[in-house]
Formats: sequence, C-alpha cells, structure tokens
Amino acid sequence: MSPDVTSIEAEGLDRETLTLPGFQEKLVNQVVNATEGTVILVIMSAGPIDVSFAKNVTKIGGIIWVGYPGQAGGDAIAQVIFGDYNPAGRLPFTWYPKEYADQVQMTDMNMRANTSRNFPGRTYRFYTGKTVYEFGHGLSYSTFTKFIKSAPSTEQRAKGRRPRGASVLETATLGDVGWSTKPAAGGLSEGGGEELAGKACNHEGGCVQETELCG
Repeated sequence: MSPDVTSIEAEGLDRETLTLPGFQEKLVNQVVNATEGTVILVIMSAGPIDVSFAKNVTKIGGIIWVGYPGQAGGDAIAQVIFGDYNPAGRLPFTWYPKEYADQVQMTDMNMRANTSRNFPGRTYRFYTGKTVYEFGHGLSYSTFTKFIKSAPSTEQRAKGRRPRGASVLETATLGDVGWSTKPAAGGLSEGGGEELAGKACNHEGGCVQETELCG
C-alpha cells in the first residue's frame, strides 16, 4: 500500500510532482523483488499518480486507486482484492505522466492545447498528450464486450450552447449501445459485475474539435 501523506498534499497544500512521494517507488520495487507471489499496489491519494513504472511489472497483479476511503477503507480494499466484491469504479480524472507537471504551470488556467506554447491542454476534454490512465478507466472481475447497435449520427445543438455553426457528432445514443458480460473464472463469491456505458460527443464545425461527456 502506498499512501500519499498529508505533508505533501492537503487543503491549501498542492503537490509539486505526479510521482510517489519520497522513496515509495523504490520501496515498491524492493517489495516486488523480495516476494515470490503476486503484489497488489494500492494507491491512496487525492489525485493522479504516475505509476508507469508498475504497469508492466509481471509480479504486480493489480493497481487499485482508493482515494482517501475513511475508516471502512481497509475492509473495502480487502473485499476487492480477495474477490468478495466485484469492483466497478471509474477514474474521475485523467492520470498524466510525470512530465506534465513540468509542462504546465499551476498558475496557467488555460484549458485548450496550444502547440505554439508546447501546452498539452487540461482534462479529458482538451488534453492531447499521452496518459498513464485515461479519464473513466476502470476494471472489474467480469469481462464486458461492448458493441454499437446502430450507425453514428449527427445533430445540431442550440446556438446558445456552442459557437456559431458548431455541430455535435455523436458516435451513438445511449440506447444504441449494448454489451454482454462474462464473469471471470473463479475467485468471485457472488455474481457478475457492473459496467457504465459512457458516451462522448465530438464538437466540430467552425471551431476547434473538442470532446465532452453527453447523454
């Protein structure tokens, strides 16, 4: 378990990096090298952490971000790890690589990417760079197969909502998205999992293309 201590992250105290604090990354690697079994990396933090170093380590069987879960957090984490509960959580923000903190100044409130300033943008709507994990990413013990039941469609939004001439390209309406599920083999005490069908709209026509959740 890798906690992000309040000495570097708290109300009125912002982190200066996106990496694990102190020697925690070194500690994780030492634990992995010392054990013969599978390691589950649990991240406690208020925001994204660049855990790229752990994503492709064979012995690390899972990476779980739990935020700051409170007094019942220990039981909840154990239930997920040991298969008593099938998780369905999704990341509420983009996980950027550590270089992002050097590219973007904290005082720069711009959102959209700007190549002339080497500014990659902010949030899932405008960020154009590589991610550690995308907004909305999440896994469960069930395997879901998603499919589109109808062709994409284009609709015109009200003029007051978007710049003049802008249109919305919808990949599918929520009712046109289907999925099937297959529980994982073994390990679960009870039935299947849950899957959230997300939908994003790309805005085009006379303005910079952007993406936002819609539904």
